[in-house]
Amino acid sequence: MTTLLTSHEAAARLSGDASLTYTSYEGQSASSRVSSNSLVQNYSLLYSSQGPLYNSRVGSYDVSLGYNWTALDTTFKSSGRPNDNFNETRGHLMYNGEIKLDPKEVPFKLNAYSRDMTRNSIATTANPVFENFGSMVGNRDQATGINDGLHIESGATLIAGVKNGMTNGYNEILRHFPMILFDYKDVMNRDLRSQNPVDDRLSRLAFVSLNKKDNWFHYRHTLFEDYIDSKNNYVENEVQLGTVDQNLVRRWIDFSNWLRVSTDLQLSKRKSNYQASSLEEINLNLFVGAERKYWNARTFTTFNRSVDENQKLSYQTTLPLYASGVVSQDLSWDARTSFRNVHDKDVVGVSSRFTAVLAGYRVNAYKRALFSLTQNSEVEVSESNTSRLVTLSAGVETTSSSRFSRAVSLGASYNIKNSVTSSDTMSSSNFVDQRLMLHVAYAPTNTLRFDVSQINEFTNGNYTQFNSTASNSATLLSQYVNPRSLTSAETGSNSYHSLSRLMASWNPRPRLDTNLTLNEDIYKSSVQKLSMVTDVQANVTYTNDAWSVSDSFGYSRGDRYILDDNARTISNTATLKYIHSRNLDGSASVSYSETQSDGANLSGTEVIQKLNYYHFTRSGVMRKLFEFNETLTYSDGFRNTTVINGKTLLLGLKYYPISQLTLAAGAGYTYTTSLNDYTLVWNAAAVANFRLLQVSLDYINGFRKADGVKENKFTGNIRKSF
Repeated sequence: MTTLLTSHEAAARLSGDASLTYTSYEGQSASSRVSSNSLVQNYSLLYSSQGPLYNSRVGSYDVSLGYNWTALDTTFKSSGRPNDNFNETRGHLMYNGEIKLDPKEVPFKLNAYSRDMTRNSIATTANPVFENFGSMVGNRDQATGINDGLHIESGATLIAGVKNGMTNGYNEILRHFPMILFDYKDVMNRDLRSQNPVDDRLSRLAFVSLNKKDNWFHYRHTLFEDYIDSKNNYVENEVQLGTVDQNLVRRWIDFSNWLRVSTDLQLSKRKSNYQASSLEEINLNLFVGAERKYWNARTFTTFNRSVDENQKLSYQTTLPLYASGVVSQDLSWDARTSFRNVHDKDVVGVSSRFTAVLAGYRVNAYKRALFSLTQNSEVEVSESNTSRLVTLSAGVETTSSSRFSRAVSLGASYNIKNSVTSSDTMSSSNFVDQRLMLHVAYAPTNTLRFDVSQINEFTNGNYTQFNSTASNSATLLSQYVNPRSLTSAETGSNSYHSLSRLMASWNPRPRLDTNLTLNEDIYKSSVQKLSMVTDVQANVTYTNDAWSVSDSFGYSRGDRYILDDNARTISNTATLKYIHSRNLDGSASVSYSETQSDGANLSGTEVIQKLNYYHFTRSGVMRKLFEFNETLTYSDGFRNTTVINGKTLLLGLKYYPISQLTLAAGAGYTYTTSLNDYTLVWNAAAVANFRLLQVSLDYINGFRKADGVKENKFTGNIRKSF
């Protein structure tokens, strides 16, 4: 039988790999000494075979079988306490079996599989006795466990139905049956010996049938079982009918050349041992789109009914309508309406209601004139159990076009919003928010540009935030947000907010860029004192083929949140980069910052200098032979609120005798206040990277003068594959 189904095109392969990892750590102080040693071995062997079935006329197959074996031996030693030993060996069977059946003359396709190709993984742990030795040599975690659990994934997918125009006897019979999709997936995870034990199973079943053109029936069943904690168990069932295909992509039905519809109904029920995850839900969607030559309209109507874990019943209905059109080349319009209703009812009969009705339009006129004109208006009525909000919003905006001037751009807008709130528990409020914006941009040349904007905002009345206890009850029109994060009582009956901005950019030369930004933020209310916040940002950058220099300056006075006019922040960063040749480059940067706020004065300085030298071979294929890296860092004071005191010198050397081999060495010297209070770290490494062989050796040694702590760590790894 094998001779008939398989062909000479089948391919088999035997592969494997072996790796050894050895890690040694030792730490010593005046009062104690600790050490750890770890050896991890990992071996795997895998046989794979794949090929077509019956010269690819039936399908194909792919099978693999292998074994992964891992062993570890780790010892932690500490003076004054017994040793901690970890010695484990684990084996894991790896397999993969997949068959794809796709007969050319029979209208079905089957893909069945089962696999567990997960390899053993190492769990590492940091011994608590190492915490007193700092971290001069980096991570000191050692291997303490092996994760070798089962991670089996099995399943099958069947698609049946006429898929081409062949008219043999099979299709003549089967073409009368609906196209169906059957998908089953089972995932089993079991690893009880890991640091985080897991033992669960997830099963998913999906059945999809195409009853008529673009009318799909879905049934999905999900079962999750946690054998460690049964509270996580749940069962979920879903039924869906509508124009959503087997890939969960929405399909549209064309009723005519300008009208199309898409609709679906979905019922979901999730039952969990953990009550908070249980849910029953019904979703109904009706989407309609219409498009003619001069207008188009869209609506996305949705209805949702759900019962949550607390037996809380919720209804949500949304009926939006969007329309837009073109009257002429100079005139277009947009309009939208929306109705949203939310009704929640808990198990004791307490109801929460929310209703919002919105209508609005926008007209764009004089598109080809010197100045365009845009006018918009919207009204929204929102109601809850105890309050009602009526919001009226209107605005007008004008902007100059290139016909007016190519050097000057003008813009202005005015918006007014009136919010009337009434409540059963509070007195009614009438709040008016007006905003006037002016904008001017002037570019006298291609290298110079100015942008000036001014925003004035006036409020009158005590604003009250509209709230509702119903779910998803946010209003569509945004409510007022105080620029100083003040409450209504802290704001008073009226306020004024001014935001002025000046931006200038100048590029006198092709590689010289300068820009300046000035912001002045002023706020005053009937019960608050005048609050002023000033921000200044300036940047200069110059680059050429060999070097680049940049400077960034920032200044801020005042605070928007604590209303402290005396708060001040100054910062400046200067950077220089130089490329002498492909063999030599370097950079230097100086940063200074100072912050005064709430009676505290924090300042900090940071200097970073880098130098890199590269040497290349002069014969044969040009490649890098060695490189030298140097970094010098000086920091003093604070960065934000973090202490950054320290002076560090880092030196590094890399040598490449051949392209697959790297030899490296480095040293680092750090001190805080005096040269005698230092930390010295040096390391050496060798890395060989061939196609089937990888070897790495790394040694690092550290000494801290303050407490006399010494640390050293060695890591060796070799991996051979075939």
